[in-house]
Amino acid sequence: MAKILPFEVEYDYDFQLLGIICHLPDYRLCWTINKTLELQMSLREDTLQSLQKDKATVIPFNVFCTVVEDLHVELYLIDNINEGHRLIPELKNIDYLFMVKGGSSSYIKHCKNALQKADHILGVIDIPVESLKSKEKLLF
Repeated sequence: MAKILPFEVEYDYDFQLLGIICHLPDYRLCWTINKTLELQMSLREDTLQSLQKDKATVIPFNVFCTVVEDLHVELYLIDNINEGHRLIPELKNIDYLFMVKGGSSSYIKHCKNALQKADHILGVIDIPVESLKSKEKLLF
């Protein structure tokens, strides 16, 4: 008889996360971010899928992305709200997530400061990834 040993998988959350409060539709916010940070972020064909509490509903969340080659940085703008559902439920006041993979802390600070000054963005906050209960939804 085979025995199954329980084990936990440790994931590496190798990104920084900013929460954005903004009432613009995602494509307009993406345009604002592109203009503010001089990027060329665009909509990915595939979306993030989230299984809801009822275990029967799968909700798609749009993802915009770009790569800044010379800085070795990947940037993602992720919807946190769709059809009244949240990708990360514990972030009730956050409309969008801005994920930075790679990059220095000074680049992330530059992004945060620039976004805080951008038109139509009401707030930008640092989100400690380790504190999120639903952080595994951000692995893609």
